[in-house]
Amino acid sequence: MIMAQLKITQVKSYIGSKQNHRDTLRSLGLKKVNDVVVKEDRPSSAAWCTPSATS
Repeated sequence: MIMAQLKITQVKSYIGSKQNHRDTLRSLGLKKVNDVVVKEDRPSSAAWCTPSATS
């Protein structure tokens, strides 16, 4: 069975954000603005993301 994939992009700098937000970005593998990672669409990884209007 083929799993759907999520394309996750960091669109804002994490400077000035809360520590738990920075930890989430690191756990996703995002380091810089405009970094993109592709993850499998699972309930655990979908909970980290906020859907955007553009794709």
